Amino acid sequence: MGDFDFNDGIESDAPTQVVSEALRLQCLNKMLETIGEYTLDQITTDNPDQVQANSILDRVSRQIQSQRWHCNHRRRVLLEVPTDTIEVSGGLGDFEFGETVVETATGASGEFKYILDGVMFIIKDDGSADFLGADSITGQTSAANRDTAAQADITESRHALNERWLRVDSDYLSRNIDVCRTGDFLFDKDRNSFQFDFELTIELVLLIPLEDLPPALLDYICSQAAREFQQAARNGQVADGFSSEDVFAKRVVALNEDAENEDQLIGDRWVQQILGDRERRQVESRTR
Repeated sequence: MGDFDFNDGIESDAPTQVVSEALRLQCLNKMLETIGEYTLDQITTDNPDQVQANSILDRVSRQIQSQRWHCNHRRRVLLEVPTDTIEVSGGLGDFEFGETVVETATGASGEFKYILDGVMFIIKDDGSADFLGADSITGQTSAANRDTAAQADITESRHALNERWLRVDSDYLSRNIDVCRTGDFLFDKDRNSFQFDFELTIELVLLIPLEDLPPALLDYICSQAAREFQQAARNGQVADGFSSEDVFAKRVVALNEDAENEDQLIGDRWVQQILGDRERRQVESRTR
């Protein structure tokens, strides 16, 4: 199984969205080729095989990235407590975590955190006008909007989590606080509560878009996705070049490129299992 050439046919100065779609299409076509399907020139929902391949690619990417790699591990990320709350209703679209929101009537701006029970929680920008809960509020990235009714008193405050944060734990000066992710929020296990009236420092594992992954890690993810797609399409059968050892070799290259220390490779349970299987086969071949 050769390396996927993900740069072939993609202009170096192409917009990010174009690069993202082109790279994903390349990976999906490589997956389709493993079952003898024709490649496609665009991502579509009309082709059942491509839809299945796309779903498997996303799932495998999340699974592999959640194992924590040097490239997607973030330390000392500060979670701040919302400063403003506004009653909202109606409107269209979904706001993106962390995007800038602007109140139409006042021009007040801040960072969107979450909406809970009809109340929007925001961290107001430094130097911004005050939010008054007048007219409407709009997301500057998502273009989502809501009608605003009035300011709301902050009776509770939570730490919302980005959906792209695969794993979260307390870090640095907050390390003594035992937390876990529950739904879209951080949960304090010692106090058995979602409520936080203080900022918190966390470490996290981030889901990185395919186009931003290191080449070897991208190759490993797409190879594993191709193997699983072929298994699903052929009732568990895998053609030459897609064995666990072949995918394992991709993993080893990715680990080395990821610049992790030797202990991670030695301590990796899958690596140990594969190495153990190889040693067993070597012993068996010598005793025949």
